[in-house]
Amino acid sequence: MRLAREIEILQIYLRLQQTRFGAALEYAIDVEPGLQRAMVPAFQLQPLVENSFEHGFRDQAGVARVEVVARRIGDVLRLEVADNGACGEDAPRLAEKYGLGITRERLEIQYGGAARIGFEPNRPRGLRVFVEAPYREENEIAA
Repeated sequence: MRLAREIEILQIYLRLQQTRFGAALEYAIDVEPGLQRAMVPAFQLQPLVENSFEHGFRDQAGVARVEVVARRIGDVLRLEVADNGACGEDAPRLAEKYGLGITRERLEIQYGGAARIGFEPNRPRGLRVFVEAPYREENEIAA
């Protein structure tokens, strides 16, 4: 799926969450110009964002923040989902959860050992989940 379409679907999900949380949710999507044609597995980002709501924002007071970033670093596409939730220190344990396990399996199927998913603290609070995979465009896959 093209990254542009993946982002459209993610925006629908985030607008639904905005309806649910109102002013208690802020989100931003930052896609580097020119990456709209990048190919990603379908529904790559939504499970990562959904985990912010399921694990990071549960029982959280104050404004929940989610930021989605897409960057190209050489031949690598890096997708990031960062939040200000409460899970920052639990990242290793979260890596074994069902949804993220499926994401890891899908990356393995599509890219073999050339892709990875990782976690790091999002300072000062929260978690940053990233996916790095070979950068591919639609015309490269069809060839």
